Amino acid sequence: MLKILERDEHVGEFAYEWRPKSDPVLWIADALCSPSREHLLETEYAHHWTCLQASNVVGEPIYVASTNA
Repeated sequence: MLKILERDEHVGEFAYEWRPKSDPVLWIADALCSPSREHLLETEYAHHWTCLQASNVVGEPIYVASTNA
């Protein structure tokens, strides 16, 4: 994903910093990424994405595909 974004002239540079899972800054990303993954994989936990939508935390997902991969 980072390689694709690096090719976009409108995207700035990325800096990677490792942090432990206990770091609160990662909790928001984890709270959104896990339900979206489950939704895309259609697992038994896919309904968590629907819960986020129902509470207006997220909207409809937008699927993006790269032809430059």
